[in-house]
Amino acid sequence: AQAFYRALAFVHGRHTWPQWERIDGPEGRFSEYATGPRAFSDNIHIPISERTCQHGSDAKAFISKAVECFLRQDAFSKAFDDYLFLTREAAARDTPKHVGTLGICAVFEGFVGFLHKEFCGENEALKDVEFEEAKAVLIEFAKQRVGGPDATAWMRFVGLLHSARALRPADKFEQLVAHFRLPAEKMKPALDAWKAHRHPLAHGASADDPMDQMLATSQIAGAINVLAAAALGYTGVMILSRIDDKFIDLP
Repeated sequence: AQAFYRALAFVHGRHTWPQWERIDGPEGRFSEYATGPRAFSDNIHIPISERTCQHGSDAKAFISKAVECFLRQDAFSKAFDDYLFLTREAAARDTPKHVGTLGICAVFEGFVGFLHKEFCGENEALKDVEFEEAKAVLIEFAKQRVGGPDATAWMRFVGLLHSARALRPADKFEQLVAHFRLPAEKMKPALDAWKAHRHPLAHGASADDPMDQMLATSQIAGAINVLAAAALGYTGVMILSRIDDKFIDLP
């Protein structure tokens, strides 16, 4: 029943009853219980609709694929469910726009990394090793110069090197799009929206245009839904962005 409820939540953009609270400890999840009734967050960023069903969406197949995933109750299933929950919360109607936009950017980044590791990580293992080896050489080179006249600059450089990764979130997103055989030109607006809003909002810039943020949230939430459906193995028409009325056909 819980797997079916969670599949319905995915389709309808809101949390279904019963809603579960989770308490995580250092050794994993150790408590999960239903909360009392309260207002549920909801949003317009749903993956399929009556209109898409008229043009190729198969709601029964969509829900069935989601139920299969949630029934597994493995690490992938639980993380997948958590990312969808966070997507709905970030894109909720009552979430302040700048908070929601930054939130959906963070969820997008995390979800892309999560799916990339699951579906593309094996192909990148060797590249990661080569990158880490080269990074270690550069860090050692930089550390040897920390005691000189430009010590502060070299220390900052070492810090940047420590945080560097072989693949950027944008690289992982593009590889996922290719892996799932999605049209790159249709998926690109979500990546552009993430690039435009993630760093300015994360570093304290004010948001000047609420409508621009609404569009960005729509594009990013839509891309999350599409990647999630592709990961489940669903094929058919989906909503890519509700605000600017964009659709996509998953092969």
